[in-house]
Amino acid sequence: MIYGALIWIAEKLRSDQSEQARELWATKGRQAFEEDHAMRAPTKPQDRA
Repeated sequence: MIYGALIWIAEKLRSDQSEQARELWATKGRQAFEEDHAMRAPTKPQDRA
């Protein structure tokens, strides 16, 4: 399954849609990292006594 996805990505990057694919994947990747960072950030200050 992963191999098939990698082949599909390679074909997209060689096609006339490569620029749109790069923009989409960059946006989605950025969103995923931001969401992960937000989930890991503490929601309230830690009591350091």
